[in-house]
Amino acid sequence: MTKFEIFSAARLRDFPILLAAARQCQKLWKPAKLVVAVPGKDVAAVRTGLGGQADVVDENTLLTGFNRHVFQARPIAYFPQSFGWYLQQFLKIQYCLQSSAEYCLVWDADTVPLKPLEYTDEQGRIYLTRADELHDSYFYTIDQLFGVRCRTRTSFVSQHMFVKTSAMRSMCGMIEDHHHVKHWTDALGNILEKHPQKANLFSEYETYAKYMLTFEPEAVTVRELAWRRDTNPHAWGIPCKQLNEARRQGLNFVAYESNDVLWSRIFLKSLENAPALIKRFAVLFVLRQSGGAI
Repeated sequence: MTKFEIFSAARLRDFPILLAAARQCQKLWKPAKLVVAVPGKDVAAVRTGLGGQADVVDENTLLTGFNRHVFQARPIAYFPQSFGWYLQQFLKIQYCLQSSAEYCLVWDADTVPLKPLEYTDEQGRIYLTRADELHDSYFYTIDQLFGVRCRTRTSFVSQHMFVKTSAMRSMCGMIEDHHHVKHWTDALGNILEKHPQKANLFSEYETYAKYMLTFEPEAVTVRELAWRRDTNPHAWGIPCKQLNEARRQGLNFVAYESNDVLWSRIFLKSLENAPALIKRFAVLFVLRQSGGAI
């Protein structure tokens, strides 16, 4: 199996499912490194909760060349409320740009893997996983970023992407050269400000996949995987019984969508601005309450 790092971006409120995802990532792949980026105020608490499962870092350490305050102030639809949705995507790309590893598996913090998948075929080509989430607004943005119409409108928003880090650097460098900007997000921000639509304007997964298929097609191959999105009804993580049932159904992974009425999520979200000591106690409380959950 090709060695790789794993990266996820999260917040304190994501902790119960993040814990399950981190444990499964370590168990199934034994990565060279598992890194989780969170807001600086959450680092101590999440690090306490994950223990030795992951390296927990302040997300700001990854934002080299990116001014979050300037971007957040742009006149983009639904800003500043929706800025966090874009930020977690930027973090995934920025980690791959800065990593010294040859490959990085970007994995969504709300997604629990069930089987030890391979990410390259016998010829060394990277697998891109097909998905059903089609948004024309994503493709418009991508065409504007690259300056060419991408050859496929197939979706690859599949909760993860296996990244060849040199290809990610080439992609961002190409965007910067084409738009004559210092940082690729400057080009993106200019496009989003003038975007003809308001919602679902950018996808890191879609952008990387379209770059590879358009500019490095010999390096990738497309596959189908069995997976689904579920609403998580459980307060303290995902019960092992539920994961085992998903395995019996032949699923490779399950994405547990955020349920903002779940009281445990409300509880953790309410503590994100609390003192560090209180957040540590809250995470330890979650660990105790998890019981038979993974």
